[in-house]
Amino acid sequence: GLRRPTDREQRDREVFIVKGNTGVKLPNCGVGIVFKQDFDDYGTGWVRVAQVVPGGPAKKSLNDEDIIKVNDRIVEVNGEQVAKQPLHRWVSKLKGPEGSSCVLTLGDVHAELYTCNILRGHVDQAKVDPNADKIAPPLIEKPIVLQARKIAPQKKYMVNLYGVTCGISFVTNSEGEVVIDHLNPDGPAAKVEGISPGDILREIGDGPDTPTPREFPVRDVYKKPVQEWMNVITQGMPEEKVQFTFERMNGSQYEAIIEREILANVKTGQEELARVGLHLSKHGQTVVVDHVEQGSDAQKVGIQAGYQLLTANNEPMTGNLDKIQERMNEILVAPFEQCKTPVELLFNTALGKIKFRVLRDVRLLCKQTRSKPRKNKDAQPIPFYEGLMPGEGIPERPMCNPALWKSLQDVLKDPNAVPPPDPRNPQQALPDAFIWRGRILRKPVVKADTGMTSVQDYNTDEYIYWGPGEQEPSLLPTDPTKSKFTSRVREIREPTKGPNPNSVKPMSPPVQRTPAQQTPAPPSPPGPERDAGGVGMSGPQRVAPQQQAPVQRAAPPAA
Repeated sequence: GLRRPTDREQRDREVFIVKGNTGVKLPNCGVGIVFKQDFDDYGTGWVRVAQVVPGGPAKKSLNDEDIIKVNDRIVEVNGEQVAKQPLHRWVSKLKGPEGSSCVLTLGDVHAELYTCNILRGHVDQAKVDPNADKIAPPLIEKPIVLQARKIAPQKKYMVNLYGVTCGISFVTNSEGEVVIDHLNPDGPAAKVEGISPGDILREIGDGPDTPTPREFPVRDVYKKPVQEWMNVITQGMPEEKVQFTFERMNGSQYEAIIEREILANVKTGQEELARVGLHLSKHGQTVVVDHVEQGSDAQKVGIQAGYQLLTANNEPMTGNLDKIQERMNEILVAPFEQCKTPVELLFNTALGKIKFRVLRDVRLLCKQTRSKPRKNKDAQPIPFYEGLMPGEGIPERPMCNPALWKSLQDVLKDPNAVPPPDPRNPQQALPDAFIWRGRILRKPVVKADTGMTSVQDYNTDEYIYWGPGEQEPSLLPTDPTKSKFTSRVREIREPTKGPNPNSVKPMSPPVQRTPAQQTPAPPSPPGPERDAGGVGMSGPQRVAPQQQAPVQRAAPPAA
């Protein structure tokens, strides 16, 4: 029969689960903040910060700065007002997948509101103070006057289809200042140490290595629309540098020298480029036609503003903006002599899905590079797309697939593996083939011109694998001592003592502070917005930029 185990048996069989570096993201993480609620007769007291957990997501997202303070009052979570609402009704909004964003709006003792963008993550419960919720609220504090909610415009990013980028996305805040929204982690700006989201653009021009006279001298662009200075990036010479001057929240200024990088798929860098006549923007996960250029082939075939782009040459246009933008420039921008070949674009419309064949007929103004010929981007593998099965879409371009490559290598390196028999002579084995999952495959071949490795079916020549092979990124050893930065910004002005008289506090990471009763900024003027080399633009925003902030996790009523 069945019996319950004794206490000793339970101790002997106790299992401990230890999370290692598995790369698997946790599904239910927090922001690293402990909240408590004031008691009153109606259960509508303020919910306050009781503790910011040391080393937690909030601390990391805010660069360990003491932005969020004990007894600060919570006003909004992800744009939804929760002020004076019972904590148990909305605490679940603080939870989410590891690495996802949680935007909190809080008010301090002076009733000044500020917004933090926190990346959710694991919270060490051992660091949560069990007495944190016993801290008394302040005796005197300025009341927060809650205003009626207004629908904030969704942040809109213009896709850069100009063939050149510096790897920075900008956004215009409510004061008209252009601030860094985020850096493309694979772009040129990410290699310069000291650049941070939320920093305000003050000046831009050609870098010091540009031959004189400079076509784009350094000039003041503070509070100037992106359209007025974007050509410094998009019409400059690729492989040469742009000089930026940025201002931090504390009033200090620094100079950053960033290289222009060519996005289009070129072989020498000397080609004249052209693109499709579309201006695209990204709203959340959706890429939409923002504007169709007059006289372009895109207009002639009938593409309309508002159509949702689904695929380009059968490749899905969804996911991370930086990755989509790079791939769009490789598909939708091309050397002019290749532009007689149309690209296939699939759109979602009110009448269903419609496919168009569009010519790249709008010439770009970016200059030819003086540098040595660039390596053809076709030789660079694209990231693995999980929607593809082995062999699907691979002949078009090499693709990373570390799991598939490892599976092939496990068979090739198996000392007990038996070579397949020759179909024409069963008494002999095929020396250049092996059996993988019941199929006879040719052994890997490395192409001398690109360095890419291919594995094909022995009988049908179907590609099973085409990618970097032994150079798969996830299989290469990493050097923890090697820095990802190749240069550093140059400080040109020390922090100001007290408030900076020359600039208002931007709405950008790690935080944005504004008076509680600030009058909302007027909406941005109509007209197409443009992207300057990773320049994502939007109208006035209340929420901080997307890269350097998302946080969440806590305890007692933990979040």
